[in-house]
Amino acid sequence: FDGIAVHWYGGLQTHHLDATHYVAPDKFILGSEACNCGGVVYRNAMEVWWRRAEALALDALEDLLFWAIGWTDWNLLLSVAGGPNHLGNLCDSNIICDPNKRIGEETIIKQASYYFLGHFSRYIPRGSRPLPRTTPAP
Repeated sequence: FDGIAVHWYGGLQTHHLDATHYVAPDKFILGSEACNCGGVVYRNAMEVWWRRAEALALDALEDLLFWAIGWTDWNLLLSVAGGPNHLGNLCDSNIICDPNKRIGEETIIKQASYYFLGHFSRYIPRGSRPLPRTTPAP
């Protein structure tokens, strides 16, 4: 195998990323399957809307700082309810599809996380490497 994917189930676990890297430094680590569940939060709940975006961005940043070569989101596009989902646990997404304009005037709703994560793809060029850390991981 060439690498391993890590999921966001339980917060930032950077010590596990360090341990994984040192066990097999020749294998890549890819951050995957991160999202905010508990339904969709919209702009009208501004504080939670931004807090969820910050949580995803922090997860991506921490993964990248601790050996990950990339990061993917679990959901590209979901309904206004946060589905469909085979388990029935409704989640949020960077982009919400609202074909009937139930939430607003747009059929595509870009969530705060869309803008946060856009900075990673815009401002971190392919092949970038993190600067060495001078302090230990938390």
